[in-house]
Amino acid sequence: MSGQDDGYSFILEDLRVLSVRGDANADSSDPAIMWDATYYDASDETGRDPKTRVLIATLHVHAPLGWANVIVGGLITPVSNNSVELSEEATTREIADSIALETLYDFARIQMKSVVGTVNVDVDLPYKSPDPTVRYSDGTDADAED
Repeated sequence: MSGQDDGYSFILEDLRVLSVRGDANADSSDPAIMWDATYYDASDETGRDPKTRVLIATLHVHAPLGWANVIVGGLITPVSNNSVELSEEATTREIADSIALETLYDFARIQMKSVVGTVNVDVDLPYKSPDPTVRYSDGTDADAED
């Protein structure tokens, strides 16, 4: 789902909504939209390609009248026309620039429309994702998000 100049692309599958939350009339700061993603090694129990990663992403919206969060996830597998293994740093950059992550944003954005409508928060969600923050986690407590 991502065409990259160096031959790397990704297959994104098994998309899921993991959490939706929102609150109206919360003490909210200036309007903001944040798009963050973390990827992990998939367990050996998946029976999938060993390069498959679990990708979890959060779309967070602040607006004058409230906030909303949507957490989505899926499995992402690199596909390459060359045999060069990417470092974690290079993999992180490739995921951040991928159409696969943009597709996951589209999935989250559709869910977010329902949340902001329910809590009556007026926000204009862009069709193109905001610049993502992407990181790798090995699953230890030191990597856990707040």
